[in-house]
Amino acid sequence: MKQCLALPILVLLLVACEANTITDVPLPATAVPLQAVLTAVLPIFGDCRSYQGGGGELPEVITEERPEGPSASFTCTHSADTNYSVSISSSDREAMPANQFTAGQADWEGKCFHGYVLYEETSTSPAKQYIVRESQEWQAQHWVVSIDASYDYGYVHYTAQQFSEAIYASGVDQGLFPAGTCP
Repeated sequence: MKQCLALPILVLLLVACEANTITDVPLPATAVPLQAVLTAVLPIFGDCRSYQGGGGELPEVITEERPEGPSASFTCTHSADTNYSVSISSSDREAMPANQFTAGQADWEGKCFHGYVLYEETSTSPAKQYIVRESQEWQAQHWVVSIDASYDYGYVHYTAQQFSEAIYASGVDQGLFPAGTCP
């Protein structure tokens, strides 16, 4: 089910945060807030274009209303060897604030990302050693943000971290999840 959003949504609610405390934010009933966050991010990555159409347009944000909750995503390419996949989807698990990150969980190689735990992995392509693959995933309240990036490190490209930072800022600005800080 595709939806279009012509105007940015208003901030749905204000959230109180203290140093390492992240308050609960109600789960929106539709994918519209998710779509608004990703739509706001796309102009930042203006060189990342749609795979389809060949006209060099910004990619379309696809929304879904799934039984487990709403999701929104887009995929784009920057060059022949560079592509990105970005999504925000609902989760039935509550996010673990970074101040609750224990020594045992450190084995998972998570790190603090604006008060949330971020997991990342970087590797090179077995077929093309000059292609770097990055994956990042972090959970903010009821939302899981996933970014997969694949690029030739010798050329201009975006990183998964750049997408994460933009989504975090847009999500906080639009009230999707609260701002947090790292200890």
